[in-house]
Amino acid sequence: MMNEFFDFPPFAWDHAEKQQMLGGRIAQLTQQHYQNCEAYRGMLDAIGFDPAASHQLEDYPFLPVSLFKTLELRSISDEELFKTMLMYRSQGTFP
Repeated sequence: MMNEFFDFPPFAWDHAEKQQMLGGRIAQLTQQHYQNCEAYRGMLDAIGFDPAASHQLEDYPFLPVSLFKTLELRSISDEELFKTMLMYRSQGTFP
């Protein structure tokens, strides 16, 4: 679905069409991660968010980036893992 999004010029759709397309994809991704990531499911359950219900785009919860530094949030098995990004913190200044 998102690949099709990039096949169109930036101003091919009006605001409502973009909201509908993005909202549909966000709904799919939220349900997928809810079903496959215990930590994510726990966060949504804690705030009472039902990913199976219909929501406006602005109602979906945003995750603070810092969560990815402290929790292992993934919706795939160990066997499917193909890339891990690590944070590099410099001890000094760059030359």
